[in-house]
Amino acid sequence: MSPRKIIWTPQSQRDSFRNSKFYWARRITAQLFVKKLKASVNRLRRYADGGAMVVEVGRPNVREIFQGQYRIIYRIAEHQIDILTVFHGARLLDPSDF
Repeated sequence: MSPRKIIWTPQSQRDSFRNSKFYWARRITAQLFVKKLKASVNRLRRYADGGAMVVEVGRPNVREIFQGQYRIIYRIAEHQIDILTVFHGARLLDPSDF
């Protein structure tokens, strides 16, 4: 299968920015956080099924991977991966948030 396109939804863009703001006091750490986040997501282009199914959602095409303490929730479509949300793993997931 050819690599899928990665689509960051508006929600996931806001979440990523909000989570990286936590690190802005130490700019280098914030840049590293964003770099690692993007690297994790880019692996999904070829290995989308590698993430675990999100228990709270219960649909096989909605999966998650982790980057440090952050959950990256995504949806697998035929030709693309939709990044739905990025949030700290200590928070409870409310599927209505995305």
